[in-house]
Amino acid sequence: MRAVMDREQPEIVFNLATKALLYSFFNPAGACRVNLDIALTLAELQRADAFCRLLHVSTSEVYGTARYVPMDEAHPLLAETTYAAGKGAADLALASYIKMFDLDIVTVRPFNNYGPRQNDQALAAVIPLTIKRIFSGEPPVLLGDGLQTRDFIFVNDTVEAMIAMAFADTARGEVVNLASGEETTIRSIVETICGIMGYGGEIRYENARPADVLRHMADVSKASAILGKIARTPLTEGLKETVRWYMDQYEKGPRPV
Repeated sequence: MRAVMDREQPEIVFNLATKALLYSFFNPAGACRVNLDIALTLAELQRADAFCRLLHVSTSEVYGTARYVPMDEAHPLLAETTYAAGKGAADLALASYIKMFDLDIVTVRPFNNYGPRQNDQALAAVIPLTIKRIFSGEPPVLLGDGLQTRDFIFVNDTVEAMIAMAFADTARGEVVNLASGEETTIRSIVETICGIMGYGGEIRYENARPADVLRHMADVSKASAILGKIARTPLTEGLKETVRWYMDQYEKGPRPV
C-alpha cells in the first residue's frame, strides 16, 4: 500500500476493499481481520501524510438487527457476523485516529446496495441471485419467512453520494448513513422481480440464514443535511434497470451457471 501511495500520490482514498458478508461463514476470522487491517493500514499511511482525506466505506451491518427505527448513526453497534464485527472494529479504530491525530476521515455506512454489475456468482446477494434463478428456469428462493427487512439503495445513488461526501467540508470526522430511509421486505423484493420478469411460478422457501439481520431502516437526515436527497432512484425503477442489465448480459453470453 505504501508503494501504491508513493506511485499514485492520491489526495483522497476511498476504502471499499472487503470480503463479502457470506464469506464470513467460511472464514470468520479472516473476514473480520481483513476489514480491520485495511482500515488500520490506511490510517497509518494517512498519519504519515500519504494522502489528505479517507472516505471509509463501512456498512449498515455494524448495527445488527434494528433496536429502533429509523436507525440513526448513534444506533448501538451490535454486529451479528464476524464480517460486521470487523467493519465495526474498523469504524471504532478510525474514530480513535480522528481523536488522537486529527485525521481527515469520513465514514459512510451504506445500507443494502443493488444494481448492475453486482456479483451473481458465489456468495451472491438476493437480487442478482433471484434474477439469475428465474432466467435459468429455477424457482426463486426465500430464506426463512421472507419478512426480514432491508433499506435498499440503487448503486448509482450510493456512488454519487460517496463522491460528493468525499468533497464535502462539513463531512469531516462524521459517520453518515447512505440509504433510502424506506423499509422493504425481502419477500417484496423477490415478488417485484418476479413481476418484472413475468414469472408466475412457485417461490421456494428454505431455512433462515444463521445470524441474519431481521430489520433495517435508516435515518438519513444527517446525509441529507450535508448533500440533499440521497436515494434518487425509486426502488421499482432501480429493479427494472437491474433486471434489464442482467438480461442483456445473459442473452449476450453463455447461460449463467
